[in-house]
Amino acid sequence: MRLRIADSKWLPALLLVSVIVAPHMCYAAVTYPHIAVGGGYETVLTITNPTEHRWNGRLACSQRDFQKFPVLRINGVNIGQSAEYEIKPSATVTFVITGDSTARSGFLKISTAGGPSETQLATSLYYRFRNSAGQVTDTVSTSSAKAARHWVFPVDRGAEADTGVACLTESSDYSPTDVTYTLLSADGAELQRVTKQQRGHLALMLGELFDTIPANFVGSVIVDSSGDTYLLVLRLESGGGTLQLTGTRPARLAPRDRVTRVSFRPHDAVYSKALDRIVAVSAKPNRLHLYDPITNDDQVLELDHLPECLAVDRTGERAVVGHDGRLTFFNLKTREVT
Repeated sequence: MRLRIADSKWLPALLLVSVIVAPHMCYAAVTYPHIAVGGGYETVLTITNPTEHRWNGRLACSQRDFQKFPVLRINGVNIGQSAEYEIKPSATVTFVITGDSTARSGFLKISTAGGPSETQLATSLYYRFRNSAGQVTDTVSTSSAKAARHWVFPVDRGAEADTGVACLTESSDYSPTDVTYTLLSADGAELQRVTKQQRGHLALMLGELFDTIPANFVGSVIVDSSGDTYLLVLRLESGGGTLQLTGTRPARLAPRDRVTRVSFRPHDAVYSKALDRIVAVSAKPNRLHLYDPITNDDQVLELDHLPECLAVDRTGERAVVGHDGRLTFFNLKTREVT
């Protein structure tokens, strides 16, 4: 979350978010999009290696737009921004992550350097708050986040309830990502749309995101991101002098119909996972299309010749269009001919 959230009445609860690991691809970092350290808050990560092989990996923590925490300790040892660890076969290790006297939020990554992959580890992460007497007064757990680009989730606000989001955007070059939040009423009418250029970590309640949302409100939010983004929905309830916060993974938004009508006639089409779009070519007019079937957004690149075939490389970021005895190469990220 951004530091200005410190002014929010929900700060004590909003910092108390935790994540339980879900399976990831082999040797792909496990990402926790929201952690809290410092000012009495500490994050507790536990890893069990149930395999017969030693696990070697790295724990890395950053805040805001990939900045270092001023102070970061794991089990009492200053680590800077990251540190390497190993876990013996069948062993369990707990990592207590703390900061300085100021409460700060950010994100954590677990990456494997050798041994079993993340899918073979049993991992849990939660936050807790210690008061001035050193007593733990709050501990909250929630689900893990997975990278996606389109989500939808319900919103419920009232005198003793609120809804928020914790969002982590990432790209290979750490460039900003456009994230659009659309607020819908209970009957599906659009009330407000906000687009933010995000780079790194952001967490806030919806009242800080939408200036038109009523204090008492039931509806939904649609989130569309131009790049891979990790999202948690924060559900906050208060009453009787207590605060309870949970974080859940929102539903991924899918096309409304199994068959989607488009404004062009596809001659050839390939799905790009990197762009989360369908790359297609059409004739008369001759065009290369980058089509999003969820938002119905179609980005068009003009072709000089009639297309006959299309191919996308393994990265999903480059394409080649075949013409009559010609090839045209495209960088799909920059939308340029190469």
